[in-house]
Amino acid sequence: MKERCEWIVRVQSTPGFYAQYEGNVKVWADEDSDEETLFRAAVKELGRGAFFDRKHLSFWKLVSVKKG
Repeated sequence: MKERCEWIVRVQSTPGFYAQYEGNVKVWADEDSDEETLFRAAVKELGRGAFFDRKHLSFWKLVSVKKG
């Protein structure tokens, strides 16, 4: 079984929206997850909260990832 750990994924909303956002999203994922997997997990997490209307990947861009 793979070890899971907390990741901090920094994302930014793409231009053209009424409210711009740049911030960190904490996600739990396998310790060997690639950036694409972590980015998708972060967007999914944002879609569950305040950004329920921005669930598509095209609304966001990845800034950075690091282990939390």
